[in-house]
Amino acid sequence: MGGLDRMVENGKSGASLTGKPEADAFLRTSPDGLMYGALFDQQMRAELAFLGGHKLHERLGHLDAGKIASMDAEEFQSLFRKPPGIHRFGGMMAERTQKLAAYMAENHAGSIASLWADVPEDSVLSKRFEKLPGYGPAKASVLLEALDLFGHRKRTHMPEP
Repeated sequence: MGGLDRMVENGKSGASLTGKPEADAFLRTSPDGLMYGALFDQQMRAELAFLGGHKLHERLGHLDAGKIASMDAEEFQSLFRKPPGIHRFGGMMAERTQKLAAYMAENHAGSIASLWADVPEDSVLSKRFEKLPGYGPAKASVLLEALDLFGHRKRTHMPEP
């Protein structure tokens, strides 16, 4: 979690978490933006990955999982690749984003927040996140930390240093 560690340090010093205050403000109101940011946190700096959720929202005007899932795949990939790209691997990440959006629309009313509505402990929530398409234990941990960092949910257990 080197990138998240940098983001935490930025926050402690009063600096922008992602390097863009407008993206930070958006992510403080959009747990779904964080869900996509954690998905994008692969082979790029965490700060840039989390900007991806904000960029996606800016380009679409929403993060409606059903609408994202139903978009034409080529059109969606083009949106990802439009400079500045949402992710350095636009085609692959666009496909993963649509799979995650379809899963969320079909199973969780389109919103990541539904996964913690019953206020589970971190270990339970982490297992739920691991079931998300494109996720595993590492991304689940990143998402848990990001939700806490951006004020959506307080962790019930802090990771060992």
